[in-house]
Amino acid sequence: GISIRMVPGNHDFALGKFFQEELGAEIRGPHATQFSGYKFFVAHGDEVDRSHGYRLASAILRGTPFRALMGALGPRRGTSLLQWLAGSSRAHNPNPGPLLEAQHHWARQLHTEGAQVVVMGHLHCPAIESWESGCFVQLGDWVEHRSWLVVQESGLELFCLDGEDQEPRSMGRWSP
Repeated sequence: GISIRMVPGNHDFALGKFFQEELGAEIRGPHATQFSGYKFFVAHGDEVDRSHGYRLASAILRGTPFRALMGALGPRRGTSLLQWLAGSSRAHNPNPGPLLEAQHHWARQLHTEGAQVVVMGHLHCPAIESWESGCFVQLGDWVEHRSWLVVQESGLELFCLDGEDQEPRSMGRWSP
């Protein structure tokens, strides 16, 4: 009874079929949507990375030939390849400052176009920033920070699991 909408990220290029067929999820790229009375714009956030190397790698990994390769490898070998690629990507950890600045610029533009809440990820640095009539959420990640966003009619709150006992901790809140 729960609907799932997934915005794939740079490591999610081989999950679409499983999410769609097994979980009934809707797979969407960057998009505007209404949720709990708020106008959202949701994107992975890597769209702001205009470097040639990243664009080339992204085009290859999200392309039809790579999907065919993953299908030919099967789940076990395909997962091994994906884990190796993810490790290589994480080893190349550039300063997130320029990308975060580019995300802020895009989010401000989207805000002026009517989005109250702009949600992005990719940089793995969870934060919520209140703006004059909305907010920008850098969602973070589930692997390291275990962060998530709770949306209610009264506002939004960003949480993470903290410490050994893994108690939820608020990282910030926005209310209109």
